[in-house]
Amino acid sequence: MASTISTLIKNGTVYDPMTSIFNMQKDVFLHQGKIALLGDKLDQDQLLHLTSTWSEFDANGCLVCPGLIDLHVHCFPTRTSLGVDPDVHCLPRGVTTVIDAGSAGINDFKEFKSYTATKKTRILALLHVSRPGLTRAGCATDDLSVGELECIDDVDIDGCVECVAANPTLIVGTKLRLSAQIAKAGENELEALRRALKIRRRVGLPLMVHHSFSTIPLTPTEESDLGVPGSLFSGDIRTHMYHGFNTNIVDPTTGCLDPSILDGKQRGVHSDLGHGQGGFSWTVAEISAKENVWPDAISTDLHTGNVNGPAYDLPTVMTKLLHVGMPLSAVIEAVTSKPATIIGCGNKIGSLAPGVCADVTVLRLEDWDELLEDTQGQMRKVKQRFAPVAVWKSGERVEINDKVCPNKDPQYMLDVTKEWKDLVVHDIHQE
Repeated sequence: MASTISTLIKNGTVYDPMTSIFNMQKDVFLHQGKIALLGDKLDQDQLLHLTSTWSEFDANGCLVCPGLIDLHVHCFPTRTSLGVDPDVHCLPRGVTTVIDAGSAGINDFKEFKSYTATKKTRILALLHVSRPGLTRAGCATDDLSVGELECIDDVDIDGCVECVAANPTLIVGTKLRLSAQIAKAGENELEALRRALKIRRRVGLPLMVHHSFSTIPLTPTEESDLGVPGSLFSGDIRTHMYHGFNTNIVDPTTGCLDPSILDGKQRGVHSDLGHGQGGFSWTVAEISAKENVWPDAISTDLHTGNVNGPAYDLPTVMTKLLHVGMPLSAVIEAVTSKPATIIGCGNKIGSLAPGVCADVTVLRLEDWDELLEDTQGQMRKVKQRFAPVAVWKSGERVEINDKVCPNKDPQYMLDVTKEWKDLVVHDIHQE
């Protein structure tokens, strides 16, 4: 990055949900790493009160919004083979802040903290409740037989509480993966959830739960005294909202949303998209859209297994939500003010209000005519897409990578269809 200089971003159409500004032409002035001014046609005299020199960026025909926030990524490549470099795959695509979703547990958190200090992208963390984090279960090796919940004592309540207390500016929550395969064939899932909820109560920060291929139902039953989202607290996060496997949000017998999802929303449980390598089904998204139920946060779950498809990057995932009918203002909110608020950082990032950190992303909503795949290779023809045009992180402009998706490699397209047999909600049409 170059040194910070003052910048006037003018003539853009501003979307800033935190200040209730939607689809309004305004100018934004960045000065000393902060949003200094936001207003209609800022004039030279207003700027000269702050500085004698500045650069100008003409955002005519573009959307100007707070720097994008990706609530769910994996960016710890020194310890997990899933980790991507956010300075390569996120920041140049308009994402100024990423939240690493449980790559590190307490065993490796010191190394993770050192790694984040070397990056230009702002990295915050959800601490994995299991000591090894994602250094097991094929996330650091090819061995899928041993998961992070194979030994229940790895879920160390006191250790997690101490680690959170020692890293208050970096850790914004905790993370738990619930899948039978990584939890001794499901034997340890309930106890892991109980311990994770105890950690959540003690630290007072959101718990994000991955819930697929799990023995734990959506709501408590006679066989299971806990459910997800049924047992989560207000402020907690259920990720992979639109996956199509068992424990997904659609009742496969009726084709309708399970009532627990709406109940969870009413109780304040957040839904995170978490696109990932297996977490986005066009069909589930379309069923949810018919009932006007949208994710609170749009995230990529970006890692080495999906960065070249089917997730690609956050603007591409935003494009998919726009395609299924999520309103433009809601899409912007789900990658700016909503995730900032969920992690308790709404006064620092996710807004263009004066005094907030000068993270700004300029996007163009442009016509497009491409097939985009979901995580099982089901296709939809997309007519519009979000294209990053410019980005500033803490007032410093970063060069945009204007790569074009999607990946049409035949072997890749074959690979993404391999999980078709595991879907319980199947595609309703192909375009």
